[in-house]
Amino acid sequence: IDSLLLEQPSIGPQPDPRFQLLGGEQRNLRLLELRNAPWFFDPNPFTLLTSIVLADGVRLEYRNVPDFLGSCIQLEELRLANVKFVGPAPHEQEDTLILPHLKQLELAERSGETEILNLYHSIRATNCENLILNVHGVDHLLGPRLVESVAPVIQKTFETGTQTTLGFSYYQRDNGAYWEGTGEPLNGDRACGFHLSFIGDGVGQALFLPGFLNRVSSLVGGATEVKLKVEDLFSGTVRGSIWFEDVEAMPPLLPSFFQTLDVTEIVAEVVDGYLCYLREFVAPDLRKAIPALRRITLQAMPPDEVVVKPDARVECRLADFIDALSEAYYGVAPGEDVPAEKRNTLTVALEGRFGVDVATMNDLVSGRDGERAGVRITESRASLYCISSTM
Repeated sequence: IDSLLLEQPSIGPQPDPRFQLLGGEQRNLRLLELRNAPWFFDPNPFTLLTSIVLADGVRLEYRNVPDFLGSCIQLEELRLANVKFVGPAPHEQEDTLILPHLKQLELAERSGETEILNLYHSIRATNCENLILNVHGVDHLLGPRLVESVAPVIQKTFETGTQTTLGFSYYQRDNGAYWEGTGEPLNGDRACGFHLSFIGDGVGQALFLPGFLNRVSSLVGGATEVKLKVEDLFSGTVRGSIWFEDVEAMPPLLPSFFQTLDVTEIVAEVVDGYLCYLREFVAPDLRKAIPALRRITLQAMPPDEVVVKPDARVECRLADFIDALSEAYYGVAPGEDVPAEKRNTLTVALEGRFGVDVATMNDLVSGRDGERAGVRITESRASLYCISSTM
């Protein structure tokens, strides 16, 4: 056999923890995946593997892992997610692990241990095209070494097309960012790029991400059009959860974080009527901070998926948001006409269920793109309902 997947069922007899895979012989095995299997796994006989996936309880003796990986000269994919390291681990690897053929690397550890990051910092994979890191704390993650190791991945991402997508998500203590290209997904998986996620202390640690990404982009130097995606906190809402108490959402980003990037589109999850945080993000000094912006896509979050905090400070209807956007983008005072040469150079696209005023509804329903304060409004992927214009 050249491919093997083993996963322990949740019920039934438990395996011998001293289980020896294939009698400890490599044979023709090239692809190995062990999940939800609380077995002690000795990887040393399997140095000819091209793909290794170990996840959810598989046990490894840490001191053997660096030597094993250093011998895997053909390895193209490595995924270690929530494995149980057994035995003492050095504070930091002294030897560099050269993995010249590695293209897919995923390392995840949510328990707060540092072994997985120590292992990551020892790996040199110059041909890596897809990097996923999912760890407990940001302090150990977003340092200079990660900037230097991520930069080559982003350079490859820039080479996949003329546009890349940079995304942020903030959900209570879970924070994440990704930056990927628009090319075809690699091996049927993700597109070229990297994904970072960590458990932090909310907004304070979330601020590490934009600064980290700016340092990465300054090293890369290349430029592509960037689609910026933001989730959760920009809606002024929090998602309901049985595990966490609902918390007040706060805006964690400033446009100035993205001045070094050629941001042409912003995609944001919102709740209709609560666009205040997004308005505060894009409206102040928009032309200076994000001069290439041409489109803002608003994705309405279904009401049954969120808990809206009743707070007049975050109430903002679509019309108010567009008026503030027009003032910042076109540089005109409220109520003034936008010069003809500037009109419709900025588009707001609606996705999901949105409330709009009567005039805009008539334009959109009749097949014409609506316009408000010089901003073009399109709703090809939206379901609209009419609201009073006096609120």
